[in-house]
Amino acid sequence: AGSYDVVVCGGGPAGVSAAISSARSGARTMLVERGGSLGGLAAGGPVLVFSGLASRGEPVVQGICREIIGELARVDAVRDEENVVFDPESLKRILDAMVLESGADLLLGSFAVGAECDGDRVRHIFVENKSGRQAYEARYVIDASGDADSVRWCDIDFLKPVPSLIREISPVFRMGNVDLDAYHRYLERDGGRTSGSVELGEGVRLYFSGWYETINPGEVWLDALFLEGIDPTDAADITTAEILSRKYVRKAVEHIRELPGFGNAFLSETSPMLGVRESRHICGRYTLGVDDIGGSRPDAIARVVNASNRYAGAVEIPYGCLLPEYMENLLYAGRCISVTREVYDSVRTIPGCMATGQAAGTAAALCARSDGAASSALDIDTLRSELRKNGALI
Repeated sequence: AGSYDVVVCGGGPAGVSAAISSARSGARTMLVERGGSLGGLAAGGPVLVFSGLASRGEPVVQGICREIIGELARVDAVRDEENVVFDPESLKRILDAMVLESGADLLLGSFAVGAECDGDRVRHIFVENKSGRQAYEARYVIDASGDADSVRWCDIDFLKPVPSLIREISPVFRMGNVDLDAYHRYLERDGGRTSGSVELGEGVRLYFSGWYETINPGEVWLDALFLEGIDPTDAADITTAEILSRKYVRKAVEHIRELPGFGNAFLSETSPMLGVRESRHICGRYTLGVDDIGGSRPDAIARVVNASNRYAGAVEIPYGCLLPEYMENLLYAGRCISVTREVYDSVRTIPGCMATGQAAGTAAALCARSDGAASSALDIDTLRSELRKNGALI
C-alpha cells in the first residue's frame, strides 16, 4: 500500500514525538494509530497531567514535549505550570496539527498486526483497518505501542512480569459539580486530609489522594482506582478489567461523595482507555538499572525524572535501551524500552515517553539519511547533536 523511510506503530506520546521528529528530519514517515485520535492515554485516558518535567527545580524534559505544552498554553488549555494539567480535547487537536504539519502521513483506526522480516531487518509492516489488510514497506520501524507488540512478530526477546507483579491498572474518571471552595475550607479550617484507601472488592482499591483539579470549573480528575493482577497483553484479562472498571467507578463515586464539597458531585466521564502502567519490556542492547541512577553517560539520548526520588536528579537513558538485540532497523520508544523494574517508573511518564520518542524518531531518520545504516551503527555524537539542536535536554 505504500513505502516509507520510517513507520511508527502507536500514536501515544512516544509515537507522536517519534513521528514528528522523524518527519521534521526529512524522512518519509507514517504514523499508525489504533484509535480515532492521537495522544494515547494522555488524551484518551485521559491522563491529563504532565508529571516528571523537572527535578530539583531544573527542567529535565524539553524538546517536542515543551512545544506541545506551549501549544496548549497558547489556547488556554493548561492550568498548572509545574504539574501541567491540560485539556485532553485540546491536546487531540494540537497533536493532529503538529503531526500533519511535520509532513508525516497519519493512519487512524488502524492496528499494526504483523511484520515481514528478512534476517535482521523488518521489510514490511502489516496493518488492518476498515479497508482490510495492507502491507507497508518500511526502511525503519519504531514500536511505540506501549506493549512492545512487535516482539511477537519479530521473535525478539522480552521480559514481562507475572500478572501478580505487573503494576496495577488505573481506570481514571472525572467528576463534575464539585464545590472546591467548600473542600478547601475543610482543609484549612479543620486540618482535613484526603488520604487513606478502601477495598471495594475483587481486588479493586480506592485511594482518596489521587486527584487533580482540571481546567474546568468545579471538575476534578481522579487517578484513584487500582486493579491488580491484570495482564494487559491478554484479551480475557483486558475484558475483565474493562467490566470491573465500570462496576467499581460507580462504587468509588459513592465513597468520594462523602468528602466535604463532593456531596452533589456527579460522574462526568469514565476513561475510554485502561490506564496500563506496565506490560512487556524489551531486552535491549543496554538495560537501564538502578546502578545507572545519578550517573552521566556519553551515549545518553534522553533524560527523565528519577521517580524513586525526584529531588535526586535526572536519570539518563542510553541509546542502547531503544535497540533490541539482533534487529538493525527496529527501534522502541515509550514504556516498553529496555529497563529494569526498579527504574521503570522513571521512564513511563508522559514527558519520559515523549523524550524517548523524539530520540527514536530522530535516530531512525538519521539512519535513513545514511543509506539505510544499521541502527546500532549510528554515530551517537551525531544523534545527540541533532537532538540538542531540536531542543532536547541530554
